[in-house]
Amino acid sequence: QQQQQQSQLQSFPLINTPDVLCDEPLYDSIYEYTAMGKIIKYVCLYIFIMYSIGFIWIYTASSLLPWMQDVLAYQLEEQGISAVRFSIFAVVSSFNNAGFAILEGGGLSDIRGQWAVILPIGLLIAAGHTMFPVFFRLMIEITKDKGGSQRPIYHYLMVSSRKCYTHMFSSVQTRTLAYLFGLITLIQLIPLLGIDWKQLQYEQEEKDYSGFGNFILAFVFSINTRAAGFSFMEEEQLHVGVLWILIAAMFFGPYPFIM
Repeated sequence: QQQQQQSQLQSFPLINTPDVLCDEPLYDSIYEYTAMGKIIKYVCLYIFIMYSIGFIWIYTASSLLPWMQDVLAYQLEEQGISAVRFSIFAVVSSFNNAGFAILEGGGLSDIRGQWAVILPIGLLIAAGHTMFPVFFRLMIEITKDKGGSQRPIYHYLMVSSRKCYTHMFSSVQTRTLAYLFGLITLIQLIPLLGIDWKQLQYEQEEKDYSGFGNFILAFVFSINTRAAGFSFMEEEQLHVGVLWILIAAMFFGPYPFIM
C-alpha cells in the first residue's frame, strides 16, 4: 500500500497554488498525511538539536569560567547542584520558557555577569518561544529533499504549512515574525542600554562587566521579558522609565500580528 501511495505521489503533477497542490481530495489527503508525518520527525529533531547545543554550550561555559566554578561549588556543597545538573535544568527551563532557575533564590542574578552562560539561555528562550516558527522552517529549508522523490511532499509542506502544523508559518509570515521580533527586542534594548548601563554592572570586581557583557545582558533581558521571565535583576535596580517599557513590552508579542 505504501509503495502504491508513493507511486501515486511521484506520478501526480504539482500545481503551484498557495494552499492546494492537487485538484483531487485523495491526493491532497495523501500529501497532507505524509507531510504531517515529517513534521513529527522534524519537531523531535529540532528539540534534540536545541537541547544538545544548549547543554554542551552551558556545561562548557559553566565548567571553564572561574566565577561559575565558585558559584557551582557553593551550590554543590549547599544543595548538591553540579554543573551537569545546572546545565540540564537551565536548558529545559529556558527552551520551554518555564522561568525556573535551580540556583539559590530561584533566579540568575548571581551569574548575570557570565555572558557565555546567559547568552545560550536567551537564545534557547527565543528558540522555544517566538522564534520557534522561524528556526523550525529554516531547519526544514536546509535539510529538505530538493530534487528527489520526496520533493512533492516538501513542496506541500512549505506552501501549506498551517494545514500541517499550526506553529509553522508561510514564508512571508515567517519573515514578518522575524522582523517584528527584532524590532520589539530593539525597542527594549536601546533604552535599557542608554538609561541603565551602569545598573547592568555588578558590584563585585570578579564579575565586573565589559561593554560586551552589558550588551549581552540587555539583549537577553529584552528577550526574557516577553517570554520566560527569568530573574536576572531586581526591579528596584532598574530605572522607572525602563520598568514602564518592560511592562508595556510584556503585552506585545509578534504572534498576534502573524496569526
